[in-house]
Amino acid sequence: MGINLNATWFVWTYNGRVRIMNKTVIILLVLFLAVGTTFAGDGGNGGFGATKDNPKQPGKSSIYFYDVESDDNGYGKLVINMDKKTFVFNGQDFTPGQNIHLQVDAGSEFYLIAKGKSTKSGNLHIEGQWKGGLPPTPGSVGAVCGYQPAYGFRLVNLGGYVARMRVQWSDDNGVTWHNSSGETKDVSLLETYDVNIKTLDPTIPIGSQVRMKMIVVWGDDVVADEWFTYVDQEMLCYPRYFASGAVWNASLEFEDNDCTLSDGTSCVYCTGCSL
Repeated sequence: MGINLNATWFVWTYNGRVRIMNKTVIILLVLFLAVGTTFAGDGGNGGFGATKDNPKQPGKSSIYFYDVESDDNGYGKLVINMDKKTFVFNGQDFTPGQNIHLQVDAGSEFYLIAKGKSTKSGNLHIEGQWKGGLPPTPGSVGAVCGYQPAYGFRLVNLGGYVARMRVQWSDDNGVTWHNSSGETKDVSLLETYDVNIKTLDPTIPIGSQVRMKMIVVWGDDVVADEWFTYVDQEMLCYPRYFASGAVWNASLEFEDNDCTLSDGTSCVYCTGCSL
């Protein structure tokens, strides 16, 4: 094939045949071929803001968003990135100082995503690695454990001191706290001791917010961060705390809420049973 570009009219040979073409027509032909090549290279999208599907999930994003509400108060948003296998949850209006579990309702069972502790202002932030397989279905993610029930408290003393237990209670959502009228006997090192709230003070109203107060003999008192709801035998639940440290730096750490059902079955509230 050959083109003579030195004349107004061009002689174009192709497969042995002679073609005569005007210069203007040649220019238009070249432009047409160039534009056609651009369109073909972009897969027919024209090259203007073209989008590409996620190769792992055609037509879908690999990032999933879930609106999450708690069983009594608090809400937030869970974001799962399936490509990076990470998740982030940001929530607000939770019970202050409460251990919150994010869980998925799988139909026949619940499974735990993560757990965290709300701040004194009721905010909650949890992030970590996503260990599940497929992302949860819409509407299946919830937050539980706000205002866990408590019939009494359980103390496991691992500290280098003797301790006693009292209860603080509030009937105005934590604005004012009152001390129970009674306290327990001495709880020695390596001893585990249970006490009913009613035993410490029978005048505490059912349904009040309650928390543990540990009296350290020869040391400073320690008040637990977590709040619970005082229940009367609907389910016998004893939030379990570990006392540790020395007399001058005693501390309390909440571990689990140990409950006993009416049929005698033992369980841990939130992960194993609920009211």
